[in-house]
Amino acid sequence: MATNQNYPHFLQNAPCGEDLFEGKSHKTIAKNIKKLIMSNDTCRVIGIDGGWGSGKSNLIKLVKKQLEEDTDTKGKYHIFEYDAWGFQTDFQRRSILENLTSFIVKEFPGLDKKKWEGRLYKLLSRKRSAGTKTVKELSAVSKVASVLSIFSPLFFILLRLLNSSTTIYVVYSLLFAIVLFITYRLQISNMIKYGQDTSFNNVLHEMFYSYLDYKGEETLEEVLKYETIYEEEPSSRDFKTWINDINKDLSKFKQNLIIVFDNMDRLPKKKVQELWAAIHTFFAEETYSNIHIIIPFDREHVKTAFKAENIEYQAKSCSNQDTVVSDNLNEISYGDDFINKTFNIVYRVSPPTMRNWKEYFRTIWKSAFGDGSEPDDSVPQVYDLLTSAHTPRKIIAFINEFVSIKQLFIEENIPDKYIAIFILKKNEISKNPNKEILSPHYLGALSFLYGSDTDLPKYISALYYQLPVEKALDLIYVDQLKRALDEGNVERVKDIQNLALFPNLLENAIASITNTANTTMVLNECLNKNNSFEKGIWTCVWKSLKEREEYSLQDYQKVLLTKIPNSKDKETYLKNIITSFYKSPGFDAINFYNDIKELSVIDGINPIKYLENKVIEYQDFLKYIEISCKDYNKYRIKCDNDKLDEYLGNIDVNEISNISGIKYIIDEYKLPRYKDNLKALIDQNTNSAQSLSILYNHFKELGKPVEKILSWDVIYNLANATTNDDEFYIDLLCMRIASDSSYNSSYDSPFTEALSKTDEVWVDKVASQIENYICYGDLLRNAPLLDYALYKAVVIRLTEESYGVQRLNIKETLFRYDSILNSLEKLSPQSLLKKLDVWRKYAVKEIVESNVKNIPIPFFKDALSVNNDLTTHCIQTAKKYIGTIQKDSWKETIKENAYDYQLMSVLKCDTQNCFDAFKEVVEESCINQSLNLSIETYKELMSIFSKRSFVSFFKNIRDLYCKGSAIMTPELFKLIGEGLMSNGKLEEKEESLRTVFISSLLDDSNIITLLLKYNKILSEIVKKAPSDESQDFIDKLKTIYPSYMENEEIKLLFSNLKIEIPIQKK
Repeated sequence: MATNQNYPHFLQNAPCGEDLFEGKSHKTIAKNIKKLIMSNDTCRVIGIDGGWGSGKSNLIKLVKKQLEEDTDTKGKYHIFEYDAWGFQTDFQRRSILENLTSFIVKEFPGLDKKKWEGRLYKLLSRKRSAGTKTVKELSAVSKVASVLSIFSPLFFILLRLLNSSTTIYVVYSLLFAIVLFITYRLQISNMIKYGQDTSFNNVLHEMFYSYLDYKGEETLEEVLKYETIYEEEPSSRDFKTWINDINKDLSKFKQNLIIVFDNMDRLPKKKVQELWAAIHTFFAEETYSNIHIIIPFDREHVKTAFKAENIEYQAKSCSNQDTVVSDNLNEISYGDDFINKTFNIVYRVSPPTMRNWKEYFRTIWKSAFGDGSEPDDSVPQVYDLLTSAHTPRKIIAFINEFVSIKQLFIEENIPDKYIAIFILKKNEISKNPNKEILSPHYLGALSFLYGSDTDLPKYISALYYQLPVEKALDLIYVDQLKRALDEGNVERVKDIQNLALFPNLLENAIASITNTANTTMVLNECLNKNNSFEKGIWTCVWKSLKEREEYSLQDYQKVLLTKIPNSKDKETYLKNIITSFYKSPGFDAINFYNDIKELSVIDGINPIKYLENKVIEYQDFLKYIEISCKDYNKYRIKCDNDKLDEYLGNIDVNEISNISGIKYIIDEYKLPRYKDNLKALIDQNTNSAQSLSILYNHFKELGKPVEKILSWDVIYNLANATTNDDEFYIDLLCMRIASDSSYNSSYDSPFTEALSKTDEVWVDKVASQIENYICYGDLLRNAPLLDYALYKAVVIRLTEESYGVQRLNIKETLFRYDSILNSLEKLSPQSLLKKLDVWRKYAVKEIVESNVKNIPIPFFKDALSVNNDLTTHCIQTAKKYIGTIQKDSWKETIKENAYDYQLMSVLKCDTQNCFDAFKEVVEESCINQSLNLSIETYKELMSIFSKRSFVSFFKNIRDLYCKGSAIMTPELFKLIGEGLMSNGKLEEKEESLRTVFISSLLDDSNIITLLLKYNKILSEIVKKAPSDESQDFIDKLKTIYPSYMENEEIKLLFSNLKIEIPIQKK
């Protein structure tokens, strides 16, 4: 019995001869087999049907034990177990007889041992046949002589060609030496082949003198010997005879033999068929009085072995056959048929029940771990849920492996449930350990218990890699994480990321990474919280970056630039990246442009500031500007100006057609030779619209408008040769328009229809090209001169929209504002002023006080409603100009309603000089009794100066009339009457009624309306006047009353003057 110190220990996997299952079904079957063997003479072949590991071998052990324990059978029954699996590579009949004979010689002392040992020796003996073969071989001398005989004619021919006897002698000597040397070497080779001494004397002897020993024979003999060894398989007749002889000898001594053919269910299909056929032939069809046969087998395995023999079931032809029909009604199973025909009786070994196997599990657990040890309830549970086979053999194998792991991890306290899971699922784990340990898909029915168990990966990794538990995950997963980062394995990193200790693992792994590019891309996929931990990781990645020059922008570099937390580090890395670009041995400007462009969209960095001038060849530069366009200078890519101009100045039309982007560099690069080349090519290709189209398209890039326009006759001829749909026709039409009114009308016929079209598409086509031949300012200037519908529509389109850079002389355009606007009826002032505001910076310089009066008054009228920099500047400048005009000039301009007055009137500009001039003009009009300004001008000026006080001015006017210095007339009263009444204080002078309100005033209805408006002041003036003067005025009022009797104001006036209202006769 093992002591506690010996536990745990391994269990024997051999049959124990005990029925450890509850119910003792195996023991019952053993008793029945024993009875059958003892009492039944006909049932000599017994089958035991059960699956692998179900206890069939143990059942044989039980039978043997019961036979040995029973006094009636003890010593009379001997069991011979033949391991069919172990001898599968031998001849089956030979192997059975060999092992059986050895068994009976040893087991039955009373038998004739010499007889059976002799027969056994004869059976085991191997047969051998031998033969000898002699091969003749030529000697070295013979071989050389044969070769010389073949080539001798050739030698003689060569010798005849030689004239000198000395030469012939030398050649003969040389040939002889060569032949002798070859013969000597061949002889040595032969002697070495046969193991002879190769000393010089012995070689000479073998070459020449040895022929005397062989009596002149010139051949050698090579003797080859061979043997053939073979074994025989006993025939069926010999096998039966042998078994019968054994049976006879057993009968003499009243002994019984039980032959057990074990492990048949482990054999391949072909071997099962062979062995089964032998057993059936020699034992099922033959009866031996003292021999019983027991064959444990797995029915499904036997049926599988004979499945190829199955045939389709034919109802008519097979109705009388004693066969077994399988579940498939169209097929006959020969496996069951062979079993039924072979065995007299078959005992089935039943599988253990749930309670049975668990009790058995606990029993043998105690055997392995000690009587005081009980398996944790989780272990049978794991075993039950993760395996469907509860056979004794599998349970023993499971517990033995459990013991081996316990011994291996004797210093570790790994819970039994994790060991059980590992044992049963190690194969699935081994297929993909990295993934399965982290994401256990192998758990199956145990997922609900262990799927979220955080300790499971730790213990399973320790068991799988056989490492201490506390170090298992760190050692393994740090290395795995490092490899995954270096290899760019995102999925693997995500699996490890699910572990709670991932941050610690990552911190350790990141310190030893070797591939920063892959690491960066993987972490970009996995880290997205942007917390302090992740920022620290990105700092480590940046600091671990090895000096590695990338000549083009890589994805990982873009990621790093977004992830490096420290702005200074980010700038340093950006500068290093750009420096590497410049170091590229094959610097590619296009790739450089694309890379810097990609860097520019990353937030927080500005790669442009780290760029430096890079000079490249003109061929590469032309390709570069083709894609970079207007941004070409931003990236500081340059080329030699002279080389570029020289190249462009010598290319033809076809080469020019492949160039684009010159328009973007024209401000920086001077290309006079290129321009001259284009002009020359235009002159050379006046008959080719296609070539001219190419040339003008490139000419346009050098500046607008182009410096060269085709002559009228060339325009005319090309226009006749093309249609409106041709691209170059638009250019020809634009050249015609650019020629303005000087264009000879006799050449106009190809353009008559085109100049009258104003549909949107057509206007857009012309507008998009016209400025290549005439600037926008000239188009505006010529608008009053060209009365073409297309022309006007194009100018309006260019005003409302822009097709690129436009040129205009703002001063000249403003001076012609009214004529331009009048000629373009459909163009609104607002649109024109908005467009002209584009040139405001030029207007600020060119429109000054000295020339602002050249701008038409309509401009200022329109400018008041448009608020932009241009209109503001012009208005302010005009006001300044107005402020410089002297009083005398104002008097004249007021009288004549001239430009200055109109400008001041439009701008409502109040100046002292103008105000003084206005007063003097009015005063002079009163004194001279003539109107020096119109009533409209008077009212306009009164409105402009409305914020000023007119009291003193009109009191002076009043005094002029009161003193007789001026005489009032109705026309003058219409001009100044309201001002006098509102500001002249007429009521203060009693002469006012007589000198100002002359009776003829009451004859004018307009004046009466004005007087009634100021009825209160008028009543005061009348009251102030002498009674005789006032009575005359009152009488005059009475006479006009009937005409104004409906007017409430006249009633009020009569009431204030206490005038009795005349009664009108009906």
